[in-house]
Amino acid sequence: MLKVKSICLWCNIIILSGLLMLCGCGRDEIISNVNTYNNKEYKGSYTWMTMRLPWEDSFEVPFFGKGYRKESEELEIKLNAKSNFIVYVTLGSTEYLVYNVVAIRSDGEVIAAYKDPDSYRYYQRKFKISNTKVNMLRNVLIKNNAGKMPASSVDPENSGGIQGGFTIKSAEKIRRTYLSNSWPNSFKNIAEYINNKILKYSPAIKNNGFVEVRNSIITVDQEATFAARGLINGK
Repeated sequence: MLKVKSICLWCNIIILSGLLMLCGCGRDEIISNVNTYNNKEYKGSYTWMTMRLPWEDSFEVPFFGKGYRKESEELEIKLNAKSNFIVYVTLGSTEYLVYNVVAIRSDGEVIAAYKDPDSYRYYQRKFKISNTKVNMLRNVLIKNNAGKMPASSVDPENSGGIQGGFTIKSAEKIRRTYLSNSWPNSFKNIAEYINNKILKYSPAIKNNGFVEVRNSIITVDQEATFAARGLINGK
């Protein structure tokens, strides 16, 4: 009887180990899974520029995540330690009438902007980051295969909510990704790194360096306006 119990115990251990391995496979490398804002700090509806990172309060079982994925027809962009690049990360919602964009160049220039959902005015922040931070961001992009993200990842059961976009340009190549309520780990890792380490938004600071502008990157940068149309019209 004791021998039978021992065999059953080992069988359960083997099955549990197999399930844990299954849940771990197929996932992108997690660079950061720490939310910028805890419940004590969070006040109001908006955090990251004008909205909260949409996946912060959601949970998807690894390997069984929701969303329809369409692969890109564009050539993969392979970054190396010396690659020049520019990336655009966008989040927006026609449902909530908000739109946010951050553009980062490998020369260290950062431009972040948002459209205020109440006044419809544009606010922008422009600054430089060090070569060290550029190199760290480049490593995050490389580790998360930023140059071969899908053309789109969409939850077909949710047409409202939050949409997002990711654009990368390097060596005269460009790839664009459209996201709708479906967030690949690669995009989440990149957005969280930018949010936590570059933008460093703090709910304790009123404006976080953003000032009202007449012409923002949202209205004058062709790639940013293209991303805006992508969020509105889908892909």
